[in-house]
Amino acid sequence: DNVLVVGVPHIRFYAGCPLKMAGGHKAGTLCLIDLKPRTLSPAELALLCSLSSLVEDELNKDKLNLALAEVRDKEAELTDFLENAADLIQLSSMDGKIQFANRAWRQWLRYDDRDLKKLKVADVVAPEERAKVKKHFAKAALGETVHALRTVLLAKGGARVPVEATINCRFKDRVPQRTRTVYRDISQRLKVEELKNEVIALASHELRGPLQTILSSLELLEEDKAAVPASGALVKRALGSTHFMLEILNDYLDLHKIEAGHHGDKPVSVDLVALAREALNAARARGERDKMEFHLDADLKNAFVRADRKRLLQVLGNLLSNAVKYSPKGGQVRVAIGSTARVHRVTVTDEGPGIPPAFHGKIFTKF
Repeated sequence: DNVLVVGVPHIRFYAGCPLKMAGGHKAGTLCLIDLKPRTLSPAELALLCSLSSLVEDELNKDKLNLALAEVRDKEAELTDFLENAADLIQLSSMDGKIQFANRAWRQWLRYDDRDLKKLKVADVVAPEERAKVKKHFAKAALGETVHALRTVLLAKGGARVPVEATINCRFKDRVPQRTRTVYRDISQRLKVEELKNEVIALASHELRGPLQTILSSLELLEEDKAAVPASGALVKRALGSTHFMLEILNDYLDLHKIEAGHHGDKPVSVDLVALAREALNAARARGERDKMEFHLDADLKNAFVRADRKRLLQVLGNLLSNAVKYSPKGGQVRVAIGSTARVHRVTVTDEGPGIPPAFHGKIFTKF
């Protein structure tokens, strides 16, 4: 009942091949018609299919060109990102041949493009580090990502560059194809670590001696109280403060504890009221010459918490030290302890100018 068959032009033969776009959706049909009945041979059918493929290619050409341009743009953007990254980026084959190195890599290690054509990873690693690096590259080839590997690279001419490396591998069908390595120069970090160790050693040598001398002298004065009866309270305060300073110094100068990230804090039951009295007594010795007054306001006889006593005393001592430092002569410094069912609040107030608003954001940063 097709009008083209029952009416003009009276079609008597039709053959068609569907046309598909790159995404798989149908675009139409390539049709072959005749006014006479006929049968296509296998060769003619194959020719019709080939012709339809050519038509599909023409239909898809613009879309393919657009997709290809997009891929090329992304490839150029990625290449630019890698080339201009601050870290040293290196791609290498599974046999160790360096296939790509970005600008930072070439500048730090002083190799040019001609050098890269013949370089292997082992050539740019310090001899004593090669076995270790090879072991970690083998781990990457098994699918493991290696993080924070410290090693030493050799620049052209023999200069040594300490780095921290991240290594992983690209796989295709579960077969390792190439190794990707990002090196970060840690020369400055090592200098800071070395300086930290020097400062710690210097502080240990220069401060422990004088503190021990002061401590010994005060202990002798305390033993011979008859010689200085009027100075007994002052000596006791100074002696307590010196012991406290020495304990803090010993904690912070223990290099192993610093590197481990802790200071050996020991939580114990602490009476905040007694702690506040002790801190006030130490501060009173510093404020007496300016005729300052010190007060403790506490609702309870005691207020126990579980904490590191030395650290709490250190914090409270720092607050009181600032209060004494910035209060006017004859000023008042108060320590108040308020308690609820589960919380104890310790407040230090003084009559100083206060902290300028511009510095509020830095209160809890390192001084």
